[in-house]
Amino acid sequence: MQRANERIREQQLQSLGRGHHLVYRTIREHGPLQAVEIHEHYEALGGSNSRTATLKYRQKLDEYDLIEQTVDGRDVVDETLASPLRKHA
Repeated sequence: MQRANERIREQQLQSLGRGHHLVYRTIREHGPLQAVEIHEHYEALGGSNSRTATLKYRQKLDEYDLIEQTVDGRDVVDETLASPLRKHA
């Protein structure tokens, strides 16, 4: 069952757009993070959308069980799952 959940998360992550990948990568590399920190790292990676857009990206990542809320902020559910987005896309 665990492997099935990992595979589902991998497929869901691959189905998402660039903005989602930037937010996911931000959280994976720097998390756990609060909302303001996520947006700052997102912009540093080249993301150009508003805080509202990053909120929507986070909500979709939550919905897909890719990230979770912890005491310290948002963090990835599976640290072994990397975004397929290239480093300098």
